[in-house]
This record gives sequence, structure tokens and C-alpha cells, in this order.
Amino acid sequence: MFGNEETLANVNQLLILQQKQENAMGFDFDSVFQSSYKLFASMYSESGIEGNTTTEGQSTTSHQMSENQYNDDIVIMVEPSKTETSFNTFGVLDLPVQVQLHIFSFLTAQDLSQASQSCRTWNDLCSDHLLWKRLLNIDQHQWNTVSHSTNPAVYRAVNSDLSQKEIYSRCCPHAQSVTGLRFSIPRLFRSLVLKKPPKIVMFGPGLECDDTSSIVRKFLGERPEIFKTCGGFPGEFPGSIGTGFYVQVENTFQIRLITLYSGTRKERENQNVSQRASRNKLLVAAAARDEQDIEIDNQENNGENPFDASHSVRALCRTVDAFIFVLNASTSATTSVSEGKPELLTIMNERWTHPSIPLLILSCVKNDDVTRVSCITVADQLQLHNMNRVWKMYNCNIQTLDGVTDGIKWVKGAVDSR
Repeated sequence: MFGNEETLANVNQLLILQQKQENAMGFDFDSVFQSSYKLFASMYSESGIEGNTTTEGQSTTSHQMSENQYNDDIVIMVEPSKTETSFNTFGVLDLPVQVQLHIFSFLTAQDLSQASQSCRTWNDLCSDHLLWKRLLNIDQHQWNTVSHSTNPAVYRAVNSDLSQKEIYSRCCPHAQSVTGLRFSIPRLFRSLVLKKPPKIVMFGPGLECDDTSSIVRKFLGERPEIFKTCGGFPGEFPGSIGTGFYVQVENTFQIRLITLYSGTRKERENQNVSQRASRNKLLVAAAARDEQDIEIDNQENNGENPFDASHSVRALCRTVDAFIFVLNASTSATTSVSEGKPELLTIMNERWTHPSIPLLILSCVKNDDVTRVSCITVADQLQLHNMNRVWKMYNCNIQTLDGVTDGIKWVKGAVDSR
């Protein structure tokens, strides 16, 4: 039970009043509030603040009484000093705990954090499990980014001992504490060595949707002030697998970008979108494998792994520094987000893609006028909490490139920190 001794005494009196009601069934906010009002109103009147009417019909206050008034053989003693004390000491903390929690349920996470610093009683109340669970369920759909370490589903999957408040503070992008500069001698020496631009593979159903496919043109020079093409490089594997372009990002660093499609343009236009995975040339039917490989697939795909990556794609994945998965997050899209799950899990299989390779997920919509699926919902549908690697998802706008540049900078930093 929360509160101090005064709060406990008041709650006990309210419970006694509630028990006298014949139809009392559980806690009712209105009945408790009315009972609280009657209780404090009776305390207020018994102290003599309200006027008392004499037999002549004249109203007198406690300060006007010079002697005791007798009414029905009851002596009313008036003490102005105690009257002032009982009136002035009543505050919000004197309300029942249920009433205070009901008031706190209308506050935001920031308001709760500020209220918890006022006193010990409110610090306990503002850490209530149900309050933060409700906030987490509501606010998580408003976050513009989510990652392997800020996905609430990860904590639910492992039955974490952390409180709902701690999970919220770890997952909310606005509540995460800013970490200081981490100085590492080996990392410093590695930064002084000249390295090639990171090789990044971009794939996913979002590259083939009419609303989001223009992201490739953005990378290839349609927005030169953000992405500028500096030349191409040939493929390293049969079928021109590995062909890509050098892309300058905001005139600060370069990346080697490789784009993988499920087939040729003609094949993509003619194929049924609902059967994309079965006609995807990047994937092949799963072949017989040894027990160790099957166990890894069962852990990643919940026992369902109908596809393998093609031979040339496997060879490419072993030489890649990072991956970008693009999807159409519009609620009006012809295909659901989960349609891209087989392709994502197959390409990111640990048998040919090392777990240390970072994954960037771009949850894209055409413009701000399009209603989108939230990052948390996308992560749940793709079951990213089962993925054993560093990943991060950004809400992206294809028209303005909001979120795209932030995602590219994140994946570049993730590659450099390996």
C-alpha cells in the first residue's frame, strides 16, 4: 500500500463508509470520490467553520459564539485554532491512493517523471506498473525508430525482470540517456588506416513497389545535394551479382551500394505480388542440410524455413559490410509487411551472413499524406525480436528523404564500430 500513516487512516475510513453501502462491488471512482467529499465535508462542518443557526433564525459563526450552543442535548465545542489547522493541512496527498493514481493516468511520461521528484509518496505512485504499461502500449506506436536494443518485444520474449518504467526508459527514443565519448585505442588506430567505402547491399519488396521504388533514383543522383553518384563498379559473381555504384552521402563519406531485385523488370511487372517469395530469383527451395544448420534455422524462423539464398547471393553476402532492407509501410499497400519476411530471414541467415553484420530497415511511405504502419507493428510482423544481430529501423519519407539519411549515417557508424 502506498502513502503515509495519514493516508492509510483516511483510506480505512473510506473503506468503512463503502462497506455500509449495500451494492458496493469493487472500487468505483465516483463512489469513493463522493465518500471522500462527504468525509471531509463532515470534518469541515464539525470543526465549526460553517455557520450555526440559532433558535431565532439568526446565523452565527464560530468566532461570534461566546458560549456553548445546546441542540438536542449535544454540546458543540468551537475551537477556531483547530478549525484553521484542519482546513489548511488538507491537500492532494490526503486523497485516496486510487484517486491519485486515476489522476496520474492522464499524465504523459515526462509529467510522471517530473511529479515523481516532488516527494517520496509520489515517487512510489509514479512508478506504478499499470501506469507505465499503459504509456508503453500507447507511445510505442508514435516512435520514429526502433532497434534491437529498444524493441519492447525483446524484453517480453525473455520475461525480463525490469519494471515497465525501466523498459519504457530504455526503449523510448526521447528517454534514452546520451552516452559519453568512448575512447578506444584499437578503434583509434583502425580509424587512421585508409579503408575502402563500406559495401552495402539494399534489397526488399519496397524496391519494387510503385510508391517506394523511387528511393533507388534518389540514391543514384536525383537528389545530388544528399546522394551523389561517383561511378560504378562491376559485379564479382556470375549473373552480374554485385554490380553497384559509389555514392557520396552529403559530401561527407562514400558507400558502395549494391541493389538486389527479385528478377528483371519484365518479370517483376508480370508476377503476382502475393507469390513474390516463390518467384524470387534471389531465393531457392530449401535443400537438405545437416542438423546444426537446421537448428539455426529453427531458432531464427520459428521452425519455418522454406527458402535458401541462391549460390551467388550467398557468396555476395559473405563479402558485405552491411544490409539495407526496404519495405512499403503504407496501410493501403497491396502487400502486407509480413510478405517480405521470407526474403529478409533468408538473406540474413547466419550460415552466409555473419551476425556482426548490421541491418538497416527503412520503413518507407511515399509522402507525409500517406498513413503508415508504425515501426513497432512492422517489427512485430517481421518478428525482429528473434533476430540475433544489430539492427535498427527508421520511418522514412521517400519524397523528402526524412529518415533515410539518418539511417545511412547509423549504418556507416555501425560498420566503423565493428
